[in-house]
Amino acid sequence: MSINVKALILHRLELNQEGLLVVTPRHQTLPATEAVTQLIAELHASYAAKPGKGFAAFNDSGSSFAEALANYLDGQSEFVPFSLQAADLLQAQLNQYGLVETGYLLLAHYQHLAVDKLLVMQLKAQESVTITDALDLGQTRFLELKSLQLAASVDLTAWQVEPERRQYISFVRGRAGRKVSDFFLDFLGCVEGVDAKAQSKALLTAVDDYCAAAGLEGEERQDLGKQVFSYCKEKAASGEEVTVAELSDSLPPWEGESRFADFAAQGDYGLEDKFPVEQSALKALVKFSGTGAGVTISFEEKHLGERVIYDMATDTLTIKGIPANLRDQLKRRLGEH
Repeated sequence: MSINVKALILHRLELNQEGLLVVTPRHQTLPATEAVTQLIAELHASYAAKPGKGFAAFNDSGSSFAEALANYLDGQSEFVPFSLQAADLLQAQLNQYGLVETGYLLLAHYQHLAVDKLLVMQLKAQESVTITDALDLGQTRFLELKSLQLAASVDLTAWQVEPERRQYISFVRGRAGRKVSDFFLDFLGCVEGVDAKAQSKALLTAVDDYCAAAGLEGEERQDLGKQVFSYCKEKAASGEEVTVAELSDSLPPWEGESRFADFAAQGDYGLEDKFPVEQSALKALVKFSGTGAGVTISFEEKHLGERVIYDMATDTLTIKGIPANLRDQLKRRLGEH
C-alpha cells in the first residue's frame, strides 16, 4: 500500500480531578518512522473496510474546523496549531452535548495514490499485560485500532478541486448512537450529502433494467452482474468512488443497445456521475437472499434454475443438494424423535 504520511499527531482527552473533560495536548508531530507509516496504513485499510459510511461536506454557513484546516493547507498555519484548534473544538462539542468521551484524538495528513487525505479519529486505549525476556510481567497501553466508532476522512484533493460535489467527507456510522454521531458531525462542521446506500440501490435497479432491455438472461446476465459487483467491490475496498462512465467502459457493449452510461443517464434513476457505494446493497447483483417468519435463505444467482428451483404458481422453493452442515443438523435433530 502506497502511504506517504505528511503529519501525524495525537492529543489526549481525559477527566481532571474535578471530573471535567480536558485536553492534554502534544506540541509536536510524531516523527516520520516506519511505525508511523504502518499505523496509518493499518488505519486507512480498517477505515476503508468499514461498511455503512455516511458522506458529507462542510457547512456553507461556516465551519471552524474547515477554516482552521484551510489555513493549514494554505500555509497560513502549521499542522500542530491546526490540530490544537481541532482538539479544542472537540472538547467544546463534547461539553455542549453532555458527553464524556475520553480517549485520543488522532489527526493524520497523508497521501494515498496521489490523493491527499485527512484522517480524524477518536481512539480508545486499553491496558494489557506484557512479559519480558527475563519473564517479568509489566503493563502496556495500546490503541484500539479495529473498533472505529468516531472516525472521518476528508478527501483534501476533492475538497480543493471539486468542492461543489459535496461528498468529500466520509464518516463512520458507528453503533455508539445517533447523538454521538451528530456531535461528531457538528465537531467537523459538516452536513450529510449523498446517500451511498440509495445510490447503490439506484445502480442495482439500472443494471437490472439494462439487462432486461438488452435481453440478457442466464449466464450473460450473471456475468454482467459479477462484473459490476467486482468493480464496485474493488472501489469500496480502496475507498474510491464508483464512476458510471468508467464502469460502463468496463462492460461489454450489447448489439442494438446503448452503453450502460447512456442508458442510465436516460432513465430516471437519480444516479450521480460519481458516487460512493454501499457494498452490501449490491450483493443482489450476484446473490438472492431474504429473511422472514424465522426463515433466512441465501444463495448465489448461478444456482437458480439448477440447484434451486422456484415455482411461482405454488410459491415454493426447492433446493437440490442442501449444504452438508445443514443436512447433518437436520439428521441429528430428526434422529432424536
